[in-house]
Amino acid sequence: MTKLKKCSWGGATYSLGFKRAFTLAEVLITLAIIGVVAAMTVPTLITNYTSKQLEAQRKKVKYTLTNGFRLLMANQGASDLKSTTIASCDNDKDCLSAELRKTINIIQDVDDDSSLLSEKYTFTNGELDVWSNDMAYIFATADGTFYGIKESEDPTSGEFVVYVDLNGTKSPNQGGVDLCQFTITNSAIANDQCTLLKEKPVVELADLIDCPGELVEGYCSSCPEGYDTGRTYSTSNSKCYKICGYDSGYEENKIINNGYCSVNAT
Repeated sequence: MTKLKKCSWGGATYSLGFKRAFTLAEVLITLAIIGVVAAMTVPTLITNYTSKQLEAQRKKVKYTLTNGFRLLMANQGASDLKSTTIASCDNDKDCLSAELRKTINIIQDVDDDSSLLSEKYTFTNGELDVWSNDMAYIFATADGTFYGIKESEDPTSGEFVVYVDLNGTKSPNQGGVDLCQFTITNSAIANDQCTLLKEKPVVELADLIDCPGELVEGYCSSCPEGYDTGRTYSTSNSKCYKICGYDSGYEENKIINNGYCSVNAT
């Protein structure tokens, strides 16, 4: 609102305008409203931004692994990974390091008890220090991502399971979010299985026995009752694995990788 006020000076009359300003109370109320709106929207924006970052990093990791293992095959003129020298590493850290450094930009080998690694990761069914459990080789790349090659029951198969912390030392350190699993097939294809790590993986291998019958395409064709072939467990060896859930202590069909069952959370 503008108010006019007349005044005289030197025989002349002037009209002066005065504009009404906001009161302190009005300013405080406006700031409070802005604060409430910000408090409601900013966390969502940050969450969405972080989610997009992790999604992009998952794609980058998949490319890094696929390209790295395919280059190993190409450099040795091999048609599959089990025909390359990495298949003879037999879970040896130094051997895996020497092979993967040929095709992946590894800046550092990391010990499983290194302070660089997060000690605990949260899952829907508890917490776990994943790096100290059956890791054959852990390394870091230039973008701060940590990779862990899991020990394999059949290293000559040319198949690998890799745990990846997408954002290194940053939070939230949560399975299925920034801690993901990738499986490398014998043909050097990296499969993104991040959602499998929403539940805490176990560190105990399911019971296995030798195949009592014939092998078909490398798998046992006649496993006894309560056992299944390695095909179910994403491994190529010729053993028969006890079915998860057949005995108490395991959740039925909760296969994580390489013959590992998911511990029953109940």
